[in-house]
Amino acid sequence: MTVRCAGIILGIALLPVGCLGNDPCVEDPLQRVRAEVLNYAMDAVERVHDVMEPRADNSGDRFILLMARDIVDAFLHLLEAFYTQMCLLSGCAACALEVGLAAVGEGRASTMAEPYRQMDDRLVIFTELFDSAVVMAEEEEERRRSPSPLPGKRDTVANIRSDLATVRQEGLAYKLDRVFARAAVAAHSGQALGEGADRQLMEASMLGQNFVATLHAQLAEAFNLLPQLALEGRHLPGLQGGWGLGPYFKYLNHDSTARLELIALLRGERHAAWPFARSSALCSRPELHAPIADQPHHDASGTFSWNGAPAYDLLKIIERSGRPLSYTYWTVRTATQFGKEIPCEAAVGLLFDPARCLDEQGWGGSVYFVNPDPQPREKERLYVQWRPRAWKSERSLENPLWKAYLDPITPPSEPMDILSLSPLAGNCELLRTLVTADSMTMARLVYAPINPVLPPPIQAEPNFTKFWVDHRNWSRVLHKAGTLDGARLLESGQRYFLAQCSLESTYRMLKPI
Repeated sequence: MTVRCAGIILGIALLPVGCLGNDPCVEDPLQRVRAEVLNYAMDAVERVHDVMEPRADNSGDRFILLMARDIVDAFLHLLEAFYTQMCLLSGCAACALEVGLAAVGEGRASTMAEPYRQMDDRLVIFTELFDSAVVMAEEEEERRRSPSPLPGKRDTVANIRSDLATVRQEGLAYKLDRVFARAAVAAHSGQALGEGADRQLMEASMLGQNFVATLHAQLAEAFNLLPQLALEGRHLPGLQGGWGLGPYFKYLNHDSTARLELIALLRGERHAAWPFARSSALCSRPELHAPIADQPHHDASGTFSWNGAPAYDLLKIIERSGRPLSYTYWTVRTATQFGKEIPCEAAVGLLFDPARCLDEQGWGGSVYFVNPDPQPREKERLYVQWRPRAWKSERSLENPLWKAYLDPITPPSEPMDILSLSPLAGNCELLRTLVTADSMTMARLVYAPINPVLPPPIQAEPNFTKFWVDHRNWSRVLHKAGTLDGARLLESGQRYFLAQCSLESTYRMLKPI
Protein backbone atom coordinates (compact mmCIF):
# COMPACT_ATOMS: atom_id res chain seq x y z
CA MET A 1 0.00 0.00 0.00
CA THR A 2 2.94 2.33 0.58
CA VAL A 3 3.80 2.19 -3.10
CA ARG A 4 0.23 2.89 -4.12
CA CYS A 5 -0.08 5.83 -1.75
CA ALA A 6 3.22 7.27 -2.90
CA GLY A 7 2.22 6.80 -6.51
CA ILE A 8 -1.07 8.63 -6.04
CA ILE A 9 0.42 11.53 -4.14
CA LEU A 10 3.37 11.82 -6.52
CA GLY A 11 1.14 11.65 -9.59
CA ILE A 12 -1.20 14.35 -8.33
CA ALA A 13 1.65 16.60 -7.20
CA LEU A 14 3.22 16.52 -10.68
CA LEU A 15 0.02 17.22 -12.61
CA PRO A 16 0.46 20.99 -13.09
CA VAL A 17 3.77 20.49 -14.91
CA GLY A 18 3.45 21.53 -18.58
CA CYS A 19 0.11 23.37 -18.19
CA LEU A 20 0.32 26.88 -19.62
CA GLY A 21 -1.99 29.81 -20.39
CA ASN A 22 -5.70 29.01 -20.39
CA ASP A 23 -5.14 25.28 -20.38
CA PRO A 24 -8.02 23.59 -18.51
CA CYS A 25 -5.41 21.91 -16.29
CA VAL A 26 -5.01 25.08 -14.24
CA GLU A 27 -8.62 26.27 -14.22
CA ASP A 28 -11.40 25.70 -11.73
CA PRO A 29 -13.05 23.44 -10.78
CA LEU A 30 -10.26 20.96 -11.59
CA GLN A 31 -7.79 22.85 -9.40
CA ARG A 32 -10.11 22.60 -6.40
CA VAL A 33 -10.71 18.92 -7.10
CA ARG A 34 -6.97 18.26 -7.37
CA ALA A 35 -6.28 20.04 -4.08
CA GLU A 36 -9.06 18.20 -2.25
CA VAL A 37 -8.08 14.81 -3.64
CA LEU A 38 -4.48 15.40 -2.58
CA ASN A 39 -5.55 16.45 0.94
CA TYR A 40 -7.84 13.46 1.33
CA ALA A 41 -5.15 11.06 0.11
CA MET A 42 -2.55 12.46 2.49
CA ASP A 43 -4.98 12.36 5.38
CA ALA A 44 -5.88 8.73 4.66
CA VAL A 45 -2.21 7.72 4.55
CA GLU A 46 -1.55 9.54 7.83
CA ARG A 47 -4.46 7.72 9.46
CA VAL A 48 -3.01 4.36 8.43
CA HIS A 49 0.32 5.44 9.87
CA ASP A 50 -1.35 6.49 13.12
CA VAL A 51 -2.94 3.08 13.72
CA MET A 52 0.05 1.04 12.58
CA GLU A 53 1.48 -0.96 15.47
CA PRO A 54 4.92 -2.46 14.70
CA ARG A 55 4.45 -5.06 17.43
CA ALA A 56 1.28 -6.49 15.88
CA ASP A 57 1.96 -10.20 15.99
CA ASN A 58 -0.99 -12.48 16.61
CA SER A 59 -3.84 -13.03 14.17
CA GLY A 60 -6.09 -10.49 15.90
CA ASP A 61 -3.45 -7.77 15.67
CA ARG A 62 -2.70 -8.47 12.03
CA PHE A 63 -6.40 -8.58 11.27
CA ILE A 64 -6.82 -5.02 12.56
CA LEU A 65 -3.96 -3.81 10.37
CA LEU A 66 -5.27 -5.72 7.35
CA MET A 67 -8.68 -4.14 7.82
CA ALA A 68 -7.17 -0.64 8.11
CA ARG A 69 -5.12 -1.18 4.99
CA ASP A 70 -8.07 -2.51 3.00
CA ILE A 71 -10.37 0.38 3.91
CA VAL A 72 -7.81 3.03 2.99
CA ASP A 73 -6.78 1.12 -0.13
CA ALA A 74 -10.35 1.20 -1.43
CA PHE A 75 -10.67 4.90 -0.56
CA LEU A 76 -7.47 5.73 -2.46
CA HIS A 77 -8.72 3.81 -5.49
CA LEU A 78 -11.92 5.80 -5.34
CA LEU A 79 -10.02 9.12 -5.19
CA GLU A 80 -7.90 8.11 -8.14
CA ALA A 81 -10.91 7.08 -10.21
CA PHE A 82 -12.68 10.37 -9.41
CA TYR A 83 -9.70 12.51 -10.34
CA THR A 84 -9.01 10.53 -13.53
CA GLN A 85 -12.57 11.03 -14.72
CA MET A 86 -12.52 14.72 -13.82
CA CYS A 87 -9.35 15.14 -15.88
CA LEU A 88 -10.94 13.45 -18.87
CA LEU A 89 -14.12 15.47 -18.50
CA SER A 90 -12.26 18.80 -18.29
CA GLY A 91 -10.11 18.09 -21.31
CA CYS A 92 -6.84 18.34 -19.41
CA ALA A 93 -4.69 16.09 -21.56
CA ALA A 94 -1.66 16.27 -19.28
CA CYS A 95 -3.34 15.16 -16.07
CA ALA A 96 -5.53 12.63 -17.87
CA LEU A 97 -2.42 11.08 -19.37
CA GLU A 98 -0.51 10.97 -16.06
CA VAL A 99 -3.26 9.56 -13.88
CA GLY A 100 -5.04 7.57 -16.56
CA LEU A 101 -1.96 5.62 -17.57
CA ALA A 102 -1.05 5.01 -13.93
CA ALA A 103 -4.52 3.66 -13.26
CA VAL A 104 -4.55 1.41 -16.32
CA GLY A 105 -1.00 0.24 -15.63
CA GLU A 106 -1.95 -1.02 -12.18
CA GLY A 107 -5.20 -2.59 -13.32
CA ARG A 108 -7.42 -0.20 -11.39
CA ALA A 109 -11.08 0.39 -12.09
CA SER A 110 -11.84 3.55 -14.10
CA THR A 111 -15.35 3.85 -12.67
CA MET A 112 -16.46 5.15 -9.30
CA ALA A 113 -18.81 2.26 -8.59
CA GLU A 114 -16.22 -0.51 -8.12
CA PRO A 115 -13.92 1.13 -5.53
CA TYR A 116 -17.01 2.51 -3.79
CA ARG A 117 -18.52 -0.98 -3.55
CA GLN A 118 -15.29 -2.31 -2.04
CA MET A 119 -15.11 0.47 0.53
CA ASP A 120 -18.79 0.14 1.41
CA ASP A 121 -18.48 -3.63 1.87
CA ARG A 122 -15.47 -3.27 4.14
CA LEU A 123 -17.02 -0.57 6.29
CA VAL A 124 -20.25 -2.52 6.65
CA ILE A 125 -18.39 -5.60 7.86
CA PHE A 126 -16.37 -3.36 10.17
CA THR A 127 -19.58 -2.11 11.83
CA GLU A 128 -20.76 -5.73 12.22
CA LEU A 129 -17.44 -6.67 13.77
CA PHE A 130 -17.63 -3.75 16.18
CA ASP A 131 -21.20 -4.67 17.16
CA SER A 132 -20.08 -8.22 17.96
CA ALA A 133 -17.23 -6.83 20.08
CA VAL A 134 -19.73 -4.69 22.02
CA VAL A 135 -21.94 -7.71 22.69
CA MET A 136 -18.98 -9.79 23.91
CA ALA A 137 -17.80 -6.95 26.15
CA GLU A 138 -21.23 -6.66 27.74
CA GLU A 139 -21.54 -10.42 28.25
CA GLU A 140 -18.31 -10.55 30.26
CA GLU A 141 -18.91 -7.29 32.12
CA GLU A 142 -19.23 -9.01 35.50
CA ARG A 143 -15.86 -10.72 35.05
CA ARG A 144 -13.98 -7.60 34.01
CA ARG A 145 -12.01 -5.37 36.31
CA SER A 146 -13.12 -2.26 34.47
CA PRO A 147 -15.92 -1.66 31.95
CA SER A 148 -15.11 -1.81 28.27
CA PRO A 149 -15.21 1.53 26.38
CA LEU A 150 -16.79 -0.11 23.33
CA PRO A 151 -20.49 0.03 24.38
CA GLY A 152 -20.14 3.81 24.69
CA LYS A 153 -19.30 3.98 20.96
CA ARG A 154 -22.59 2.50 19.76
CA ASP A 155 -23.85 5.87 18.51
CA THR A 156 -20.69 6.41 16.46
CA VAL A 157 -21.07 3.04 14.77
CA ALA A 158 -24.77 3.71 14.19
CA ASN A 159 -23.87 6.99 12.46
CA ILE A 160 -21.40 5.23 10.19
CA ARG A 161 -24.00 2.63 9.28
CA SER A 162 -26.65 5.33 8.66
CA ASP A 163 -24.35 7.39 6.44
CA LEU A 164 -23.39 4.31 4.44
CA ALA A 165 -27.05 3.48 3.90
CA THR A 166 -27.81 7.06 2.76
CA VAL A 167 -24.98 7.09 0.22
CA ARG A 168 -26.05 3.66 -1.00
CA GLN A 169 -29.69 4.72 -1.43
CA GLU A 170 -28.81 7.92 -3.26
CA GLY A 171 -26.60 6.00 -5.67
CA LEU A 172 -24.02 8.78 -5.88
CA ALA A 173 -21.29 6.57 -7.35
CA TYR A 174 -23.55 5.43 -10.18
CA LYS A 175 -24.76 9.00 -10.84
CA LEU A 176 -21.16 10.12 -11.20
CA ASP A 177 -20.37 7.25 -13.54
CA ARG A 178 -23.34 8.23 -15.73
CA VAL A 179 -22.17 11.85 -15.88
CA PHE A 180 -18.67 10.76 -16.81
CA ALA A 181 -19.98 8.26 -19.36
CA ARG A 182 -22.12 10.88 -21.14
CA ALA A 183 -19.16 13.23 -21.33
CA ALA A 184 -16.91 10.48 -22.67
CA VAL A 185 -19.41 9.58 -25.42
CA ALA A 186 -19.72 13.22 -26.44
CA ALA A 187 -15.95 13.68 -26.51
CA HIS A 188 -15.43 10.46 -28.48
CA SER A 189 -18.01 11.52 -31.11
CA GLY A 190 -16.27 14.86 -31.55
CA GLN A 191 -19.28 16.94 -30.50
CA ALA A 192 -18.66 20.50 -29.37
CA LEU A 193 -19.52 20.62 -25.72
CA GLY A 194 -19.35 24.36 -25.10
CA GLU A 195 -21.42 25.48 -22.14
CA GLY A 196 -22.75 21.96 -21.72
CA ALA A 197 -19.25 20.77 -20.87
CA ASP A 198 -18.84 23.44 -18.23
CA ARG A 199 -22.20 22.52 -16.74
CA GLN A 200 -21.31 18.83 -16.67
CA LEU A 201 -17.93 19.61 -15.17
CA MET A 202 -19.48 21.67 -12.38
CA GLU A 203 -22.16 19.05 -11.76
CA ALA A 204 -19.59 16.25 -11.55
CA SER A 205 -17.30 18.36 -9.38
CA MET A 206 -19.95 19.22 -6.80
CA LEU A 207 -21.47 15.74 -6.79
CA GLY A 208 -18.06 14.05 -6.54
CA GLN A 209 -16.68 16.31 -3.83
CA ASN A 210 -19.76 15.77 -1.65
CA PHE A 211 -19.51 12.04 -2.27
CA VAL A 212 -15.80 11.86 -1.39
CA ALA A 213 -16.25 14.09 1.67
CA THR A 214 -18.97 11.80 3.03
CA LEU A 215 -16.86 8.67 2.58
CA HIS A 216 -13.84 10.38 4.09
CA ALA A 217 -15.89 11.27 7.18
CA GLN A 218 -16.93 7.62 7.52
CA LEU A 219 -13.32 6.50 7.15
CA ALA A 220 -12.23 8.97 9.83
CA GLU A 221 -14.91 7.74 12.25
CA ALA A 222 -13.94 4.11 11.67
CA PHE A 223 -10.24 4.80 12.20
CA ASN A 224 -10.98 6.58 15.47
CA LEU A 225 -12.51 3.31 16.68
CA LEU A 226 -9.79 0.95 15.43
CA PRO A 227 -7.33 1.42 18.35
CA GLN A 228 -10.06 0.68 20.91
CA LEU A 229 -11.08 -2.40 18.95
CA ALA A 230 -7.44 -3.51 18.85
CA LEU A 231 -7.03 -3.08 22.61
CA GLU A 232 -10.21 -5.08 23.17
CA GLY A 233 -8.76 -7.87 21.06
CA ARG A 234 -5.57 -7.88 23.12
CA HIS A 235 -7.10 -8.16 26.57
CA LEU A 236 -7.12 -11.96 26.21
CA PRO A 237 -4.25 -14.15 24.96
CA GLY A 238 -4.05 -16.30 21.85
CA LEU A 239 -6.86 -16.36 19.32
CA GLN A 240 -9.46 -15.29 21.87
CA GLY A 241 -10.21 -11.98 20.17
CA GLY A 242 -12.62 -9.41 21.44
CA TRP A 243 -15.09 -9.91 18.59
CA GLY A 244 -17.34 -12.55 17.12
CA LEU A 245 -16.12 -15.12 14.62
CA GLY A 246 -18.98 -14.46 12.17
CA PRO A 247 -17.94 -11.02 10.89
CA TYR A 248 -14.28 -11.98 11.39
CA PHE A 249 -14.40 -14.79 8.84
CA LYS A 250 -16.81 -12.83 6.67
CA TYR A 251 -14.21 -10.13 6.31
CA LEU A 252 -11.39 -12.58 5.70
CA ASN A 253 -13.45 -14.22 2.96
CA HIS A 254 -13.66 -10.91 1.11
CA ASP A 255 -12.80 -11.37 -2.56
CA SER A 256 -9.99 -8.83 -2.35
CA THR A 257 -8.09 -10.57 0.44
CA ALA A 258 -5.05 -12.44 -0.85
CA ARG A 259 -5.11 -16.12 0.03
CA LEU A 260 -1.52 -16.09 1.23
CA GLU A 261 -2.30 -13.21 3.57
CA LEU A 262 -5.33 -15.11 4.83
CA ILE A 263 -3.29 -18.22 5.58
CA ALA A 264 -0.59 -16.21 7.33
CA LEU A 265 -3.21 -14.31 9.27
CA LEU A 266 -5.04 -17.33 10.59
CA ARG A 267 -2.10 -19.65 11.17
CA GLY A 268 0.68 -17.22 12.05
CA GLU A 269 2.99 -18.62 9.38
CA ARG A 270 6.01 -16.68 10.51
CA HIS A 271 5.96 -18.61 13.76
CA ALA A 272 6.00 -21.84 11.77
CA ALA A 273 9.34 -20.79 10.29
CA TRP A 274 10.99 -20.43 13.67
CA PRO A 275 13.92 -22.82 14.09
CA PHE A 276 13.09 -25.42 16.70
CA ALA A 277 16.66 -25.73 17.91
CA ARG A 278 18.76 -23.88 20.43
CA SER A 279 21.95 -24.00 18.36
CA SER A 280 22.26 -20.95 16.16
CA ALA A 281 24.95 -19.01 14.35
CA LEU A 282 23.67 -16.01 16.26
CA CYS A 283 25.35 -17.33 19.37
CA SER A 284 28.74 -16.75 17.79
CA ARG A 285 28.01 -13.10 16.96
CA PRO A 286 30.77 -10.99 18.58
CA GLU A 287 28.34 -8.33 19.77
CA LEU A 288 26.66 -10.93 21.98
CA HIS A 289 29.90 -11.60 23.81
CA ALA A 290 31.28 -8.14 24.38
CA PRO A 291 34.44 -7.89 26.45
CA ILE A 292 34.41 -6.28 29.86
CA ALA A 293 33.59 -2.63 29.27
CA ASP A 294 35.22 0.46 30.75
CA GLN A 295 31.78 1.55 31.98
CA PRO A 296 28.76 -0.59 32.83
CA HIS A 297 25.65 -0.41 30.66
CA HIS A 298 22.03 -0.40 31.78
CA ASP A 299 20.49 -3.68 30.70
CA ALA A 300 16.83 -4.68 30.22
CA SER A 301 16.46 -5.69 33.83
CA GLY A 302 17.20 -2.23 35.17
CA THR A 303 20.52 -3.36 36.63
CA PHE A 304 24.06 -2.49 35.58
CA SER A 305 26.04 -5.11 33.72
CA TRP A 306 29.76 -5.13 32.93
CA ASN A 307 29.66 -7.91 30.37
CA GLY A 308 27.51 -9.13 27.48
CA ALA A 309 24.50 -7.33 26.01
CA PRO A 310 21.11 -6.34 27.49
CA ALA A 311 18.07 -8.50 26.71
CA TYR A 312 16.40 -5.91 24.48
CA ASP A 313 19.54 -5.57 22.32
CA LEU A 314 19.82 -9.35 22.04
CA LEU A 315 16.23 -9.62 20.87
CA LYS A 316 16.69 -6.84 18.29
CA ILE A 317 19.75 -8.66 16.90
CA ILE A 318 17.66 -11.80 16.62
CA GLU A 319 14.94 -9.84 14.83
CA ARG A 320 17.41 -8.33 12.36
CA SER A 321 18.63 -11.83 11.53
CA GLY A 322 15.25 -12.60 9.95
CA ARG A 323 13.54 -14.21 12.93
CA PRO A 324 10.53 -12.01 13.76
CA LEU A 325 9.66 -11.21 17.36
CA SER A 326 6.27 -11.69 18.96
CA TYR A 327 6.89 -8.97 21.58
CA THR A 328 5.65 -11.44 24.16
CA TYR A 329 7.33 -12.69 27.32
CA TRP A 330 6.80 -15.57 29.72
CA THR A 331 7.91 -14.90 33.25
CA VAL A 332 7.59 -17.29 36.20
CA ARG A 333 7.43 -15.75 39.67
CA THR A 334 6.59 -16.99 43.13
CA ALA A 335 3.02 -16.69 44.37
CA THR A 336 4.11 -14.18 47.01
CA GLN A 337 4.92 -11.70 44.22
CA PHE A 338 1.32 -11.52 43.01
CA GLY A 339 -0.03 -7.98 43.12
CA LYS A 340 3.40 -6.49 43.81
CA GLU A 341 4.22 -4.35 40.81
CA ILE A 342 7.95 -3.63 40.86
CA PRO A 343 9.27 -0.98 38.46
CA CYS A 344 12.00 -1.80 35.99
CA GLU A 345 14.70 -0.04 37.99
CA ALA A 346 13.96 -2.16 41.07
CA ALA A 347 13.96 -5.55 39.27
CA VAL A 348 17.48 -6.43 40.41
CA GLY A 349 19.21 -9.03 42.51
CA LEU A 350 16.83 -11.63 43.87
CA LEU A 351 13.96 -9.83 42.07
CA PHE A 352 15.78 -9.80 38.71
CA ASP A 353 13.20 -10.02 35.94
CA PRO A 354 13.85 -8.59 32.44
CA ALA A 355 10.14 -9.00 31.64
CA ARG A 356 9.32 -6.06 33.91
CA CYS A 357 11.34 -3.67 31.74
CA LEU A 358 10.01 -5.14 28.51
CA ASP A 359 6.51 -4.70 29.91
CA GLU A 360 7.16 -1.00 30.42
CA GLN A 361 8.24 -0.80 26.78
CA GLY A 362 4.88 -2.11 25.58
CA TRP A 363 5.50 -5.86 25.55
CA GLY A 364 2.95 -8.25 26.98
CA GLY A 365 2.76 -11.87 27.95
CA SER A 366 2.02 -14.53 30.51
CA VAL A 367 2.96 -14.19 34.18
CA TYR A 368 2.96 -17.50 36.06
CA PHE A 369 2.65 -17.35 39.84
CA VAL A 370 3.95 -20.61 41.32
CA ASN A 371 3.50 -21.74 44.91
CA PRO A 372 6.54 -23.94 45.77
CA ASP A 373 4.73 -25.37 48.80
CA PRO A 374 4.20 -29.11 48.13
CA GLN A 375 1.18 -29.10 50.48
CA PRO A 376 -0.51 -25.72 50.04
CA ARG A 377 -3.67 -24.65 51.81
CA GLU A 378 -5.36 -24.25 48.46
CA LYS A 379 -5.32 -27.05 45.93
CA GLU A 380 -4.07 -24.91 43.06
CA ARG A 381 -0.33 -24.21 43.01
CA LEU A 382 -0.32 -22.19 39.80
CA TYR A 383 -2.16 -19.06 38.68
CA VAL A 384 -1.67 -17.44 35.27
CA GLN A 385 -2.14 -13.75 34.55
CA TRP A 386 -2.24 -12.30 31.04
CA ARG A 387 -0.67 -8.91 30.42
CA PRO A 388 -1.98 -7.47 27.10
CA ARG A 389 0.54 -5.91 24.75
CA ALA A 390 0.28 -2.16 24.26
CA TRP A 391 -1.18 -0.72 21.07
CA LYS A 392 0.33 2.65 20.10
CA SER A 393 1.45 3.16 23.72
CA GLU A 394 -2.04 2.38 25.07
CA ARG A 395 -2.84 -0.81 26.95
CA SER A 396 -6.04 -2.58 27.92
CA LEU A 397 -6.79 -2.28 31.63
CA GLU A 398 -7.78 -5.95 31.75
CA ASN A 399 -5.25 -8.36 33.28
CA PRO A 400 -7.27 -11.61 33.46
CA LEU A 401 -6.17 -14.21 36.01
CA TRP A 402 -7.06 -17.89 35.99
CA LYS A 403 -6.15 -21.16 37.69
CA ALA A 404 -3.87 -23.55 35.83
CA TYR A 405 -2.13 -26.91 36.26
CA LEU A 406 1.42 -27.28 37.49
CA ASP A 407 1.68 -31.02 36.81
CA PRO A 408 1.45 -31.31 33.88
CA ILE A 409 2.05 -27.59 33.49
CA THR A 410 -0.37 -25.55 31.39
CA PRO A 411 1.69 -24.01 28.55
CA PRO A 412 1.22 -20.36 27.52
CA SER A 413 -1.31 -19.74 24.76
CA GLU A 414 1.06 -17.64 22.61
CA PRO A 415 4.67 -18.00 21.45
CA MET A 416 7.13 -15.85 23.34
CA ASP A 417 10.50 -14.24 22.81
CA ILE A 418 11.85 -14.51 26.32
CA LEU A 419 11.41 -16.86 29.27
CA SER A 420 12.47 -15.68 32.70
CA LEU A 421 12.47 -17.83 35.85
CA SER A 422 12.67 -16.23 39.28
CA PRO A 423 15.02 -17.94 41.78
CA LEU A 424 12.21 -17.60 44.31
CA ALA A 425 9.96 -19.89 42.24
CA GLY A 426 12.25 -22.83 41.46
CA ASN A 427 15.46 -24.02 39.86
CA CYS A 428 16.42 -25.97 36.72
CA GLU A 429 14.01 -28.74 37.70
CA LEU A 430 11.11 -26.34 37.11
CA LEU A 431 12.90 -24.85 34.10
CA ARG A 432 12.97 -28.28 32.43
CA THR A 433 9.20 -28.50 32.89
CA LEU A 434 8.71 -25.03 31.43
CA VAL A 435 10.76 -25.37 28.25
CA THR A 436 9.28 -28.78 27.39
CA ALA A 437 5.64 -27.83 28.08
CA ASP A 438 4.74 -27.19 24.44
CA SER A 439 6.32 -26.45 21.06
CA MET A 440 5.41 -22.79 21.48
CA THR A 441 7.60 -22.56 24.59
CA MET A 442 10.70 -22.31 22.39
CA ALA A 443 11.71 -18.90 23.65
CA ARG A 444 14.40 -16.85 21.90
CA LEU A 445 16.12 -16.09 25.20
CA VAL A 446 16.00 -17.98 28.48
CA TYR A 447 16.94 -16.28 31.74
CA ALA A 448 17.57 -18.97 34.34
CA PRO A 449 19.03 -18.57 37.84
CA ILE A 450 22.17 -20.57 38.64
CA ASN A 451 24.34 -21.29 41.67
CA PRO A 452 27.25 -18.83 41.26
CA VAL A 453 29.69 -20.75 43.49
CA LEU A 454 29.70 -23.95 41.40
CA PRO A 455 31.72 -23.37 38.20
CA PRO A 456 31.82 -25.83 35.27
CA PRO A 457 32.29 -28.74 35.02
CA ILE A 458 30.65 -29.27 38.43
CA GLN A 459 27.11 -30.60 38.07
CA ALA A 460 24.48 -30.08 40.78
CA GLU A 461 20.68 -30.17 40.81
CA PRO A 462 19.44 -29.49 44.37
CA ASN A 463 15.97 -30.52 45.45
CA PHE A 464 14.30 -27.12 45.46
CA THR A 465 11.10 -28.34 47.12
CA LYS A 466 13.02 -29.76 50.09
CA PHE A 467 15.06 -26.56 50.30
CA TRP A 468 11.90 -24.43 50.24
CA VAL A 469 10.29 -26.37 53.12
CA ASP A 470 13.50 -26.23 55.20
CA HIS A 471 13.95 -22.54 54.44
CA ARG A 472 10.38 -21.77 55.47
CA ASN A 473 10.88 -23.57 58.79
CA TRP A 474 14.18 -21.71 59.34
CA SER A 475 12.50 -18.35 58.64
CA ARG A 476 9.63 -19.11 61.00
CA VAL A 477 12.03 -19.97 63.85
CA LEU A 478 13.93 -16.70 63.36
CA HIS A 479 10.75 -14.68 63.09
CA LYS A 480 9.34 -16.23 66.26
CA ALA A 481 12.60 -15.52 68.11
CA GLY A 482 12.63 -11.96 66.83
CA THR A 483 16.07 -12.36 65.23
CA LEU A 484 15.07 -11.96 61.57
CA ASP A 485 17.14 -8.80 61.03
CA GLY A 486 18.76 -7.30 57.94
CA ALA A 487 21.70 -9.68 57.97
CA ARG A 488 19.38 -12.67 58.16
CA LEU A 489 17.29 -11.31 55.27
CA LEU A 490 20.43 -11.01 53.17
CA GLU A 491 21.31 -14.57 54.08
CA SER A 492 17.81 -15.64 53.09
CA GLY A 493 18.33 -14.31 49.57
CA GLN A 494 21.71 -16.01 49.33
CA ARG A 495 20.13 -19.31 50.31
CA TYR A 496 17.80 -19.13 47.30
CA PHE A 497 20.76 -18.79 44.95
CA LEU A 498 22.58 -21.67 46.64
CA ALA A 499 19.49 -23.80 45.97
CA GLN A 500 19.89 -23.28 42.23
CA CYS A 501 21.44 -25.73 39.80
CA SER A 502 25.02 -25.27 38.66
CA LEU A 503 25.77 -23.62 35.35
CA GLU A 504 27.00 -26.91 33.89
CA SER A 505 23.78 -28.73 34.84
CA THR A 506 21.59 -25.96 33.45
CA TYR A 507 23.58 -25.91 30.21
CA ARG A 508 23.41 -29.68 29.77
CA MET A 509 19.68 -29.62 30.45
CA LEU A 510 18.94 -26.88 27.86
CA LYS A 511 21.33 -27.99 25.11
CA PRO A 512 19.28 -30.88 23.62
CA ILE A 513 15.93 -29.07 23.88
